Amino acid sequence: MLMAPIALDTAADLGFSAESLGMVVALASSARFMSPVGHPANTLVMGPGGYRFGDYLKVPY
Repeated sequence: MLMAPIALDTAADLGFSAESLGMVVALASSARFMSPVGHPANTLVMGPGGYRFGDYLKVPY
């Protein structure tokens, strides 16, 4: 909600598509949960679980 108006104004100023910058904001806001500081639950399990910061970036396939 905070970044969407900034992205729309930036798109208008730079001549970019508003939809593309809106999508960037949406993807960035959902990707923030991939770090240990992005959500309090991630921070709570980091210490007892023995996780390091890099462990949150690993993607199993």
